[in-house]
Amino acid sequence: RKRMIKIHKKVNADPLLPQLTTFSYFEGAEMFGCGAGGIHHMYIDGNGYLRACDFIPIRFGDLTKEPLSVVYARMREFFRFPEDECFMKRHYQVIDKALGEEPNRRKVINYDEIVPQIREMRNGNLPKLYKGLK
Repeated sequence: RKRMIKIHKKVNADPLLPQLTTFSYFEGAEMFGCGAGGIHHMYIDGNGYLRACDFIPIRFGDLTKEPLSVVYARMREFFRFPEDECFMKRHYQVIDKALGEEPNRRKVINYDEIVPQIREMRNGNLPKLYKGLK
């Protein structure tokens, strides 16, 4: 992570090089924090499911069956503020357990299957940029 941040800063300081984004820096506590869940970004997968981020295997609804406004509001109930660390990095063990074991391991989880765990998980610290806004 430290090496990638160093490369990120060096490359972006040179106007002759293309811009580089290192998410572990950009979404770290020293910058914007984790913006999953419609704070900075969200993800619609190839099947039309709205997810908080492409790294988080939790789907909040099927946009081919429900309006974006309804599914987005459902997701934002759990992702109200950015946190100082990547959601998946912080909570991978709980999510990994919910996905199950081989050979029946799932690729994604419906939000209603993990609602209690999500509520407990969303209690991280705000990144520096947002402190005082909560």
